[in-house]
Parts: sequence; structure tokens; C-alpha cells
Amino acid sequence: MNLTIDIGNTRTKLGYFEGDELVKKETIDQLTAESMQAALYNHFIQNCILSSVGKTAPEVTELLARGEFNRLVVVNRGKYGSVPIGEVANRQRTVPPDDDLVRAARAVGTGFGD
Repeated sequence: MNLTIDIGNTRTKLGYFEGDELVKKETIDQLTAESMQAALYNHFIQNCILSSVGKTAPEVTELLARGEFNRLVVVNRGKYGSVPIGEVANRQRTVPPDDDLVRAARAVGTGFGD
């Protein structure tokens, strides 16, 4: 299944495709980590296309301009980078519960299911 995400000024639209056929569509007010988690948890997504009316980080644009595809753009402690999708797909990574990023996430109300 393929997923398209269109982030507009007021709403975000998700389209789920099997081949060329649109099999499901959703409209949500705001794209959040929870809504993305639900989309990925409930469907076996093989490919995703994201479009947005907002500004794109220059690092993403540069990556595409260089023709570097099938890579995941990452931000780690404020620095952009990219890794091959194959290195991060279908594997679980853990973060120590006392990590600064986890503490910051909890401080703004992010839940981790514990």
C-alpha cells in the first residue's frame, strides 16, 4: 500500500493506494505524531509521498536536487542528515528513558504508553 500526505493550510489529507486505486482517504485537522502512528500502525505502507504548502527544510531540497532518493531525512539534536531507508526500516530502536529528548518530550505532554 502507498500513502500520500498533502499538508494544506487548514487541513491534511491522507490517501491510501493499492496500485493506482484509491482505497481510502482521510481528512484531518492537523498532522501529528499520533495521527502518523495510527496511519502506519493500521496499514502496511510501502511508499509515502509528502507534499506541503509550507516551507521545506533546505537540507531536504538539497538531498532531492542531488538525486539522492530512498533516503530518510533525519534531524538529530538540531543537525540535519540522511540515511538509506534500508538501514532504518523494519527494525526497532530504543531510546534510554532518561535521555534528554525523552524528558523534553514528557515535559510537553508526550506519552510513551507507560
